[in-house]
Amino acid sequence: RVLTRLTPPTVAPTVTLTFRQASVHRLYAERAMRAGNLDEAVSLLTTALNTCGPLRLQGAVLLAQLLNLRADVYELKRDTASAKVDRERADNLLKKREAEMALANGGLRVQFERDSVETSA
Repeated sequence: RVLTRLTPPTVAPTVTLTFRQASVHRLYAERAMRAGNLDEAVSLLTTALNTCGPLRLQGAVLLAQLLNLRADVYELKRDTASAKVDRERADNLLKKREAEMALANGGLRVQFERDSVETSA
């Protein structure tokens, strides 16, 4: 039987491109904020969030940063309700990511301990 090499998944280039696109929108949004174009800043940040939104937990840190930045813009616009919603979403994303990572790390630790017991027996 001949073993064939599996092609690596194409997730990494897609993730990198998505992060890059979202980061460009973020930079333009920050520039719009400095210029006082708050509506444009919100629009650009929303576009950035929509760009990297499908990444979910892979992009949780970037998503949280974008949400917090958009909350800052909402506060400048005196829209405290929208700012509060975005900050809560950012906090929830980071908490969920932390829980997923802890679960993954705990799962790896359990597997490692199980493998250690099996090899010593």
